[in-house]
Amino acid sequence: MTTIHLLRVALLLSCTLLTAGASPANKIGAAAVSEANQQARAQDPSRRLEVEHFKVATYPLGMAFDGENIWVTNYNNITGERAFLIVLRASDGSLVRKIKAPYFSGHAAFDGTFIWTTDSYYESRSVTRYRLDGTIEGTYDIGLYDPYSILFDGENMWVASVDGVSVSKIRASDATVLAVYSIPSQGVLDFTYDGENLWISNYRDNTLVKLRGSDGAVLGVFTALDPLGITFDGTYIWVASSSQSALLKFDLAGNQLLKVSLPYAPVYLVSDGNELWVGGVGSVVMEVSLEGRVKRSVPVGPTPQSLLFDGQSIWVSLFYKGVVSKITPVQ
Repeated sequence: MTTIHLLRVALLLSCTLLTAGASPANKIGAAAVSEANQQARAQDPSRRLEVEHFKVATYPLGMAFDGENIWVTNYNNITGERAFLIVLRASDGSLVRKIKAPYFSGHAAFDGTFIWTTDSYYESRSVTRYRLDGTIEGTYDIGLYDPYSILFDGENMWVASVDGVSVSKIRASDATVLAVYSIPSQGVLDFTYDGENLWISNYRDNTLVKLRGSDGAVLGVFTALDPLGITFDGTYIWVASSSQSALLKFDLAGNQLLKVSLPYAPVYLVSDGNELWVGGVGSVVMEVSLEGRVKRSVPVGPTPQSLLFDGQSIWVSLFYKGVVSKITPVQ
């Protein structure tokens, strides 16, 4: 295992074409569903949660939603097994495809036509683009080493290296690298987009970097202790501050407005437009209001990592369980 991959595994620890169309045989965990629903009813009787768990490949990390299915990456640099992408039907978690991937993948994004994954192997400089039938459309050099995080801004793909000091801007239509921008960062775990600018969590320097999307100009560097996951709720930027067991709320000028103490240290988070859902270092996902009230902790299993909202449900990758969890609010 390379030094880079050891660093990634340490970070995850510290944060603590097959086709199927029948029943969701990969569904597991009825006991956890019952426990979560009991807690949900106790704390908010008008709003219970349905929690389901589905088997995927070992070490699931990133996820993307194509409008119908959930794509789950296989970030496995540990066991020597080959890499896969797992595709689940969003409506019921049924296995749609298990795709043999050329490389292990960090994160994934959907541009409206293709699924993109960041390739993870020694001295990687590439992303891979998949058609929705699971075939590979192409693999592209993106001008930076060890790509990890990826997002789509509506026109372009942005890719950052977890151990690098730059981000690549790639035209989604033809995978042309438009620019590689240097940023004042020593390690990017996550980033988000506010409609005009990128916000980058720099966990090694305890900062957030605000980057103008049009030309890559650095618009600001803001203090945020131990920032990991980051998301935009439509108005504000929210950051997981792991060492403080807190969420930090920023306005778009970079002013910290609020610090929300959490019962568990956060890693990644996502907004569904009405609430924040935060993966905790323990075995829970925390539901937090946009006003900063911790509403409940939902047990899902050890090491929740990435979170994804598909328009109806929250999906959570459980890195060390080879499982993704689906949390659906039920009125």
